[in-house]
Amino acid sequence: MREGASVFKPSDASPIQLVRFPRANERLPLLGLSVFLVFLFLRPADLFPVLTPLRPVLVILVLTVLLFIMNRGRGQRILLMPYSTGQYLVSFLGVMLLSIPFSYWPGGSFTNATEFMKEVAVFILVVNIAASLSALARLTRMIIFCNVVLALMAVKDYLTGNLLHRGRIEGLGGLFNDPNDLAVCFVMVLPLIYWRLQSHPAPKERFLLIGAMMLAVGGVIATQSRGGFLGLVAVAGLILMRSRRKVAVFFLAAALGIVVVLVSPQGAFDRFSTIANYQGEENAQIRLAMWRAGLHMFADHPILGVGTGVFSIAYGEDYRDPEFPYNTWWTAHNTLIQVMAELGLAGLLVWIGLVISGFSILKKARQRLASAARDSVILEALELNSALSVSFVGFLVSSLFLSKAYDWILIILLAMITASFRMTEGRLPEPARAVGTRFAGDPSPVSGPDFPAKAGAPWRRNPGD
Repeated sequence: MREGASVFKPSDASPIQLVRFPRANERLPLLGLSVFLVFLFLRPADLFPVLTPLRPVLVILVLTVLLFIMNRGRGQRILLMPYSTGQYLVSFLGVMLLSIPFSYWPGGSFTNATEFMKEVAVFILVVNIAASLSALARLTRMIIFCNVVLALMAVKDYLTGNLLHRGRIEGLGGLFNDPNDLAVCFVMVLPLIYWRLQSHPAPKERFLLIGAMMLAVGGVIATQSRGGFLGLVAVAGLILMRSRRKVAVFFLAAALGIVVVLVSPQGAFDRFSTIANYQGEENAQIRLAMWRAGLHMFADHPILGVGTGVFSIAYGEDYRDPEFPYNTWWTAHNTLIQVMAELGLAGLLVWIGLVISGFSILKKARQRLASAARDSVILEALELNSALSVSFVGFLVSSLFLSKAYDWILIILLAMITASFRMTEGRLPEPARAVGTRFAGDPSPVSGPDFPAKAGAPWRRNPGD
């Protein structure tokens, strides 16, 4: 960023060439990505078993790849390892493959690595197809929609008493067959919902978004996930800190909190209290045992670990804690320990590099946007940048209590983060003027020293404040 420039202080920098709409040849692949997200999150095959043998998620992914290749414009470059995030992601896959011959269960590690290849493919597709503000907004809307459906299904289970996991709500299976996974999904989507609220939608959509936010917050509490609760606290705190409308956000958070307390399952907050007072809670003690076992695995296999995806196998065979002999096939319940144990020092360094590269990409994109001539779309992009950064922090905080090293949510977040940077490297010169979009409402060109007052500036503070 130019010296003296800030997010809300106009600079004399030349406007960036922000990609605002997808090319015509990218629209069909973008539709394929949207359908893929629906099948990934909502798993229609679980509701309609006849679809299961067809493997719809894989089929849609392959079709999207074909659409992308067939519709690629002349001279349009395909980024196979886009930016530092893509390079670290491919390197992480390489470490996973290297760990297979030394794994406790080579077959299981091979399966885990091949599943991760799909995630890498989706990452590459998103960065190549959704590198415009309009495309990212479409994917964001689809993710919000899927989370609302998940939350409604969870509420139905709660009201009907269909709590399948020790009194805790679950998702539809697949990605979310565990309450913790469902909680992380809700944590990730909250900043994206808030971003949509700041886009000045129509009153009806605004009402629906507030409802979606209430469902997501209530969903985190109803899962009784301690990792999810920590992520929720982190997300709420960051939104409050970064918002210029602190009073409005505070009252919104208070209202959500009251509703959540009134409808929370019995014992949920007793479970959350064990985060600080863990000594007398058996589940917390078991997690500490898992962490100790993971550190022992790392000490015994420091280079490439016990093999990708087989922490539970190694624990059950050789590292079981004698205090809890009945717990045989448990996971690490901490992402860093999971990576250390399963992939050793090589995997740990690459995974940390992947996380750092995500924050670095966010910072570079923010600096480019902050130096641009302001209009409603640049402001929209700045707010999306902040929303993605808060979602990323929420995911990472939640991962301190959960095993999320190879998680789809992580890959989708990193893909959107990387695409949000790529859209600042516009392919066609565009004049510095207000451009209306389907998600930003009417154009509202704003600039000058009173820019914050005109734009509302709801999301990010002036660093000099």
